[in-house]
Amino acid sequence: MSLISCPECGGKLSTAAEACPHCGHPADLITRPQQKPNSPEFKCYACTRQATTRCQNCEKYSCPEHLRSIMVHYGKGGNHELRCQSCYVDAQTRLENEKVFTWYLVIGMVIFIPILIASKMACDNYQREVNRSKRALPAFPSQLREKFERERPPLP
Repeated sequence: MSLISCPECGGKLSTAAEACPHCGHPADLITRPQQKPNSPEFKCYACTRQATTRCQNCEKYSCPEHLRSIMVHYGKGGNHELRCQSCYVDAQTRLENEKVFTWYLVIGMVIFIPILIASKMACDNYQREVNRSKRALPAFPSQLREKFERERPPLP
């Protein structure tokens, strides 16, 4: 691997790189000199201008006017990527769906946790009442019968 100069910005990039890390200029345009940069392969997907970079998702060649930057999350991190219109819309929809899911999760927790606490308190109150009523009740019937027979006056 060697370093080459980017014709677009003059920055250095590896021959193994797909695009210039400084400006996004496709490395294919630099490393394949046998093809003409004005060939149809290097035209923008949306207009007739010459492509200077690619969509980082689907790799369509594009002019800078038709690429948009969007923050794409990967696990705990993320990165800004240049995307064509269709890939940008897909990524934007995914971000909006993640936000909606997060809000549903938060709202669900706000509703579920108080219900859980209230049911736990109701169970505890019910258990206290049961324990209190057990203490207030007399002993078992067999013990009551014995007590009654001891305290009962003898029959004549």
